Amino acid sequence: MESSPRFQALSGLSGSLLVAHPTLQDPNFEKTVILLPMHSDEGGALGVILNRPTGQTLGEKYPDQAFDKLANIRIFEGGPVDHSQLILTAWKWDANENSHKMFFGISSEHALNLIESGEDVTVRAYLGYAGWSAGQLEAELEAHAWITKPIVTEVLDQEEGTELWDQLAEDAEAAPPPTPNPVDSIDPEGSLPPPPEDLDFN
Repeated sequence: MESSPRFQALSGLSGSLLVAHPTLQDPNFEKTVILLPMHSDEGGALGVILNRPTGQTLGEKYPDQAFDKLANIRIFEGGPVDHSQLILTAWKWDANENSHKMFFGISSEHALNLIESGEDVTVRAYLGYAGWSAGQLEAELEAHAWITKPIVTEVLDQEEGTELWDQLAEDAEAAPPPTPNPVDSIDPEGSLPPPPEDLDFN
């Protein structure tokens, strides 16, 4: 049987999805699906929300900047940390590795090169991100605030809002509800490191 396309595992939960538990009512993460490209025991975790489109493109939000072929890239709300930071992310299917190749926090030049390569690549822009310091995400998982799921191609290709969450949360009712007062997902002290400027995940 053919296996489902997935990100290659890098460290911990890197390359996984976080699906908010149906009873999670934090407005920052209620009914969200988070792509988690970075996670380690020592460095914490960093991800972006997949299902909160802003309704704008790069060209519409930044009309004075010369984005050229990137002007039609759609912008999504990436998370509650550093809304002023624009993060470009891209992914493509690697048939040789039977997995997705992901490029996170890349430069506009790198994004343009990927688009002009002629390969089937998806590029998205995110404002802000979701971050967890070391041990924080693990505590939230133990509190059942999140459900982890593997990546499949259909998930990456969708841009819906809560509809995407509805699909992935279908079996969440069987999961235990979050414990009272789970660990806050936002880093109030701003101690989280910023996303890398240009980092490729293979």
